[in-house]
Amino acid sequence: MQLTIDEVFELIKAERARQDAKYGGLDEKKQSVAGYMLIMKKELVEAEDGWMKNVDGKHSALSEIVQIAATAVACLRKLSM
Repeated sequence: MQLTIDEVFELIKAERARQDAKYGGLDEKKQSVAGYMLIMKKELVEAEDGWMKNVDGKHSALSEIVQIAATAVACLRKLSM
């Protein structure tokens, strides 16, 4: 099943909201740009593992890549502050 661009952005928005609820928003959490990059690097390894193991669900490559994209959004927003 191929996702539409709107579906992709909705997944990212939902994950961004989940991360904000879990870790706090940009104003609450004092994460550095370098910190966001390290998180994305860790999530990329998890996405690679999910892909290699053909995992479904929470630890699938798709799920991990959505987490990377949502983290990248936070990083971009941090850079613009």
